[in-house]
Amino acid sequence: MTIGLAFALLLSASTLAPASAGSTVGGGVVSANGKTTFGGLTSLGLVDVPLSPLHLDATIEVPFANGGYNATLEARATPFGNEVGAGVGLGSTGSVGTTGLAYSAFVGHVILPRTTLEAREYFGRNRPSTLFAGLRFSL
Repeated sequence: MTIGLAFALLLSASTLAPASAGSTVGGGVVSANGKTTFGGLTSLGLVDVPLSPLHLDATIEVPFANGGYNATLEARATPFGNEVGAGVGLGSTGSVGTTGLAYSAFVGHVILPRTTLEAREYFGRNRPSTLFAGLRFSL
């Protein structure tokens, strides 16, 4: 799966998202395989579970250098100004040229309205883990 295809899938999914689901963009530092660079991510809210702090998102993370990507479907809970979640998908960050199963785990804290300080870890079998730390902005 190429990064262009991953973005195309994310954008096409926006037509299926309920009106209450939101999208976010973010930027920060990405560290993978001993190399650190800046990177970005975008998430599209697919489903908000009524009367609960649970959400289902499609997320793509891309480092600006060193290549690769991670595209995951994630479950997110947002209790008391904090965010925690996990997901599964495909990725190649840290092992460019080899796309495989990728898992994500993340925590965040709302520091301003529509602004979250977030740390994420992407990992998978036979690949180095990838750390993303930065800010995510709700649109």
